Amino acid sequence: MKNDVSIRPAAASDAAEISRLLRQLGYDQTPAALREKVARNTAERLAFVAEIDGQVIAFMSLHIIDWYHRSDLAARLSAMVVDAQYGRMGIGRALVAFAEMTASQLGCSYIELTSNLRRRVDGTYDFYDALGYERAQETTYFRKSLGAASP
Repeated sequence: MKNDVSIRPAAASDAAEISRLLRQLGYDQTPAALREKVARNTAERLAFVAEIDGQVIAFMSLHIIDWYHRSDLAARLSAMVVDAQYGRMGIGRALVAFAEMTASQLGCSYIELTSNLRRRVDGTYDFYDALGYERAQETTYFRKSLGAASP
């Protein structure tokens, strides 16, 4: 990395920057909605930002799951985005390493993530492959709309 990157818990005051970053992934969340979500963070629902020189340049959310059907905890890296102008600088690797360390410290035995199929062409799948993530062979992801507000 060219500059020192610091990773810290997201604050409500980061909402506008998080909104800007999530738009780069195709998600339109208003700063007001994000402010509310960040304010409701818990030990099981965590949000982090990465900064360079005080400027927010990346966002990541991590959920800790205590499954009923398993005896161990899991972590789900549910969103991660690095500002496009900071790509290929090792920031994504630093975020994933931070997520793995955090999950481990919280007692999780594994970490999982999903990645939209359209992300395959931009190198996202290759990125996770290079970090040692394996594509699950034993599961398929299903989704059904419940008619409520779209995510």
